[in-house]
Amino acid sequence: MNHHTEGIHLQIGESIYSSVEVSRTHEARAQGLSGRASLCSDCAMLFVFESPGQYGFWMKDMQFAIDILWLREGVIVHKESHVSPESLETLTPRVEADSVLEMLPNEAIQVGQRVELIQHGD
Repeated sequence: MNHHTEGIHLQIGESIYSSVEVSRTHEARAQGLSGRASLCSDCAMLFVFESPGQYGFWMKDMQFAIDILWLREGVIVHKESHVSPESLETLTPRVEADSVLEMLPNEAIQVGQRVELIQHGD
């Protein structure tokens, strides 16, 4: 299982995510949240890429709606809200991103906000 919480917490505005899994490998990124029954309200999955690009995401085998946030240097550059598990399209932003965050739908989070990483442990 390539899921690591790594002791990373995120804060976006008033919203705090205290359980963040990081997907760094191709296999972990391909799996993502697919096949899971649910996600807790303060959980998120962070996909980290080696270099910026226009990374497409899709909802294959997903069981619940999510928000997908594309980040560039810690700032939200694109957001797809309430993406349905029935959606078959690949969602690709027009802008380049270096990481992507998946979470339960949250209306309070908007493009342009900074994502603060709070690392514990080191």
